[in-house]
Amino acid sequence: MRKKLKFALSLLLAVLIVVGSVLYIISCASPATGSSNGTDAFINNTNAALPALTTAAPPAPTTAGSTPGTAIVETDIDMTPSLPAPVKNGDVSAADGTSSPYSISRPSDSVVSMVQSTSVTKAADLTQDDISALVDQAVALIGGIGSVVKDGDTVVLKPNLTMMTDECLPGGGGYPLSPEVNGDTTDYRVVRAVAQLVRTVDPSGTIYVMEGSGGCSTVQAFQALNYTQQYIPEVDAFIAIENDSGAWQDTSSPQLVNVLMKDAQYLQNLYYNKRYFDADVFISIPTLKNHNNATVTGAVKNMAIGGTPANIYGNGNSADETGRWNTIPHDCLEYHEHMADFYAGRPADLAIMDGLQGLDHGPTPSYGDGGITSITDCQKNMCMVLASRDAVAMDTTECTIMNWDYKTAQYLDFLDTRGVGWTSIQNITLVGNVTVDQVRRDFGGTPPAYSGSPLTAAQKAPPSVSNASLSVSGGTLSEQYSVSSNVVKAEVYIGGKLVQIIKNSPNGSFTLDTSAFTGAGPQKVMVRFYTQYMSNADYTQTVTF
Repeated sequence: MRKKLKFALSLLLAVLIVVGSVLYIISCASPATGSSNGTDAFINNTNAALPALTTAAPPAPTTAGSTPGTAIVETDIDMTPSLPAPVKNGDVSAADGTSSPYSISRPSDSVVSMVQSTSVTKAADLTQDDISALVDQAVALIGGIGSVVKDGDTVVLKPNLTMMTDECLPGGGGYPLSPEVNGDTTDYRVVRAVAQLVRTVDPSGTIYVMEGSGGCSTVQAFQALNYTQQYIPEVDAFIAIENDSGAWQDTSSPQLVNVLMKDAQYLQNLYYNKRYFDADVFISIPTLKNHNNATVTGAVKNMAIGGTPANIYGNGNSADETGRWNTIPHDCLEYHEHMADFYAGRPADLAIMDGLQGLDHGPTPSYGDGGITSITDCQKNMCMVLASRDAVAMDTTECTIMNWDYKTAQYLDFLDTRGVGWTSIQNITLVGNVTVDQVRRDFGGTPPAYSGSPLTAAQKAPPSVSNASLSVSGGTLSEQYSVSSNVVKAEVYIGGKLVQIIKNSPNGSFTLDTSAFTGAGPQKVMVRFYTQYMSNADYTQTVTF
């Protein structure tokens, strides 16, 4: 049945392409770049720098892979987190032969940072300086912006601007969204903070903000949500993807890159905006919210749906009709397959999440979803920012913060299986000034029709540790302990530095060569135990080396 559906959809897309091409020859012309509608307005850079960081937590390690059922103990850990830049490795190929798409060779462990404000407790009170500090710290914890961007790079910043209004009125209407901390769309101040940070290492390069809204004209969303030169002067251009990708159904446009996915799960032929695809660095900047079709809408979906050109994937040939749910059905397995395909064709180099507010009943609160009459009833006041070189790992962490089961967000699982990113805590190292347990809360919403489930009480249960003790003898640290059966990983820190990771079967005991610490005197040793849903328990003891 699925094969027939895929054949029918492919046939329909082919017919639309032929008809669209004929209509284009007769009467259409591609939108001009540099037009006065705000989609490609170039401005001068201000190269404003952010305040220097004064604190940084230890970065995460790079470790070897693991075999299920076998205890893996990693020592001599490389303390520099890294995720290779996308490389053109032949996993997919461009149909027109002009360029090759990207894929990521993931490291053995990915790093996700979580930074929450320690001075502001109400999201509405956060200032630009507060937000810039959060972004700066979150990126510093995963290796710094200089590990991703260099001078002269063309950098694309992709926010989530799906709507200009909520849907909290009967009949589908709604109220205009505030440009700041609404939780539904990316706060423009987060994007400005990222742009400022990029300019510290890329003063001569080009920065684009690119978006393809799903519920309104992107140009109108830019204006309504403060995505303009006035509010983000560090950016060179604000580009509506549907206006920069050729005419309606013109798949031969030079503004597109046509990619043939060799391992496609849904449609083999994919179309990307050329500037989007060819960027030296792509930074996805989503919001922290759940989704009634995708389970979670994070950095991956921000690109896999919001990055599709609406003139190719859209429901109709209209500036106001930017939805993509006809070509990309949203309530079935194919939705997840498409997102895995499209994201794998051009992954993010860096993901930074606007968690300033957080929003449940996503993607946009609606009166039709239990009679919601105000978006404020769905806001979570999280006051935090997340960052990672691995968008899959960051979205998995986002799922768990919201108490939704990442395993039921199938596109994340598909990407893990394809080697594009990690979903298991055994391969994710969390850093920052908070743990998932300290910020997690229930995000309400209707479970997706096809997949998506909230965490059960058993899945949220923290681990337990008992009979633990640490001792040092002859340059060797030994620990004995007992932990609950839900523990899947342990991390050992000495003096705040991560020195050992134990995977799969961490129960019982471990030894560690600590001769490098001999003579260091009293040191705090912490062993952190994790469940698969990122709950943790710590055992801490001061040991004299």
